[in-house]
Amino acid sequence: MTDPYNLTLLANANSWVDYMLVFNYWTEAIWFTSIVFVLTIIMFTVAKYNLVPTPESLAASSFFGFVLSSLFWLFTYAGNHAVYTFIPIMYLFALSWSVVYIYWKSS
Repeated sequence: MTDPYNLTLLANANSWVDYMLVFNYWTEAIWFTSIVFVLTIIMFTVAKYNLVPTPESLAASSFFGFVLSSLFWLFTYAGNHAVYTFIPIMYLFALSWSVVYIYWKSS
């Protein structure tokens, strides 16, 4: 195993995605996970600002979070995923809960 702050990892990076994956590796998957959470909260806030009801705002933002975290989960560096596996699963549970609640509320 290499030193976690080995700067030669940056010298071997070929693109900005590689740089971000190295930073994410150094922070133990906090970087991409925080990006997903912040963008999800921003989307939920914008939806609430536009007077979208809370269940629909939660459904839209959790779907966005699920898709984004699933795409980030596909990025790997040194055998580690960019986000932990439970992050897309958590968003999937939030999405399913909000869809069930919307369906239950409408009937």
